[in-house]
Amino acid sequence: MPELAPVTTARGRVAELEEVLVLDRFEELAEVLRAPGASRLEEVLSAHFALLVEDELFEKVTARAAPALARTAAVRQGLVEDLAALLDRARAAGEVRAEVGAPEVLLLVCALAHAVRGAGLPPGAPRAQALLRVLLDGLRGRG
Repeated sequence: MPELAPVTTARGRVAELEEVLVLDRFEELAEVLRAPGASRLEEVLSAHFALLVEDELFEKVTARAAPALARTAAVRQGLVEDLAALLDRARAAGEVRAEVGAPEVLLLVCALAHAVRGAGLPPGAPRAQALLRVLLDGLRGRG
């Protein structure tokens, strides 16, 4: 299949360009994640949700199984680690279910953002916020 190589290379270059274009979104999310505060899980996930709904390309890049660029992979891994630490603190305080980790939370937030955008809802719309509330409430530890 040598004739497919140029297409694969072109797709790889498009993926790289997409990642460069949304790097500022990763930086916005990093600022929210790293801001001071003991338990800010809802604030962080709400901000992440809004970024994903507002920026389809960011959601596409975030949802990729494997980033095209090493820089994107490193930034994303750092954000996952920061989210994991935030989840650990919330879990220790009894605020988050024990069986849910950062990768699962990110998967849920990406899926919800994709569905909300597909429904044509802005992130602040009452229906979008109601769906986000269902997700956030579902993450809570059981009494």
